[in-house]
Amino acid sequence: MGPGGTPPVGDAPPPGVLGVLIPKQEILTRTRDAVIALTCLRVHEEGCVLELVAAARRGDRPHETWFGRTDAQAGALFAPVPGRTDPAAVRVRVAHAGADPGTPPLLRGSAGTSTPDLLELTLRFWLSPNPPPTPFDLVVEWPAAGIAPHRHPIDGGEIAEAARRVQRFW
Repeated sequence: MGPGGTPPVGDAPPPGVLGVLIPKQEILTRTRDAVIALTCLRVHEEGCVLELVAAARRGDRPHETWFGRTDAQAGALFAPVPGRTDPAAVRVRVAHAGADPGTPPLLRGSAGTSTPDLLELTLRFWLSPNPPPTPFDLVVEWPAAGIAPHRHPIDGGEIAEAARRVQRFW
């Protein structure tokens, strides 16, 4: 941690800054019983927050095999944990110009709800530095929900333009 308990520069959105919101509302990939969607980007000069929703429904699977548990109440088990590779977790990476996906953005927050038949996670990833102002791919997967790696194009130019409109509080 930095001074006053703040994350080191580059590890989280900076305090005292009004990031520029880019609404997305895009389904990145889905199966019959699972989906990963990009809801928005919150752009800062140093990086941007990618907000995703991952949801899975039990469908016709018996409760006993629903994520290998008797219920879906352990939704936090399926959110990624920084520094840990969990085969059940949602995975996010960034790939530029047809390259292999690189280092994943940092998970900076997650929340979830679940019922015996539905699991829904909201995940916020910090991507820093901002990508170049060229197209890139957001690569997502969720093995536990049957979602294989999927590449979805994102406009890096839109992020670069938004970064120029960031406002500091003071």
